[in-house]
Amino acid sequence: MSFLTISNIVVFIGVLLTATGGLGTYYFGKKEAEKKDKISATAQIKSQNHINDLQKKLTLIQNNTTSIEKNIKLISESKEAKKHKWNEIKVSVPVFSDYFFLLFQSSMGKMSGNIRIKNSKRIYPFSTLVNNKLQLAIQNLWLPDKKQYLEDPILEYEITEASDEKDSLKIFLAGYNLGMGM
Repeated sequence: MSFLTISNIVVFIGVLLTATGGLGTYYFGKKEAEKKDKISATAQIKSQNHINDLQKKLTLIQNNTTSIEKNIKLISESKEAKKHKWNEIKVSVPVFSDYFFLLFQSSMGKMSGNIRIKNSKRIYPFSTLVNNKLQLAIQNLWLPDKKQYLEDPILEYEITEASDEKDSLKIFLAGYNLGMGM
């Protein structure tokens, strides 16, 4: 065999190995790209499902809020703001409600104060700027001897700040949470 034949064979083997390497790179690169595309498609489907779930929950919350707004009931209306005097009001809630929700409105400006269940140590601050739309959750008293929550609790509220002395305060019951007992 001549030198020319050997060099042609070596060049042929080199071209064959290069072509094989190119095909291998193409084949395994394509497999890797398909694998990444599959993972990406799965992640996108999961993300879309999560978005759909969140949109459904948002719709339920908006519908629930709408139904809550329909069930809002005025429970107290003071004719004038008497500062630092505890006033009593009765709230009608069932014995299985662990929380009830209140809204506060003033006739003229801002009013702030505190509210509590009679004979309770827990005091909840309120403001008509915030709690006219955002409900204030009041935890009902648990009666361990009766193994139930207090039925129709008496609330005590005081006004600590009013922008106008002639301002009146309205308190609304916006619903309650049905607890499972303690």
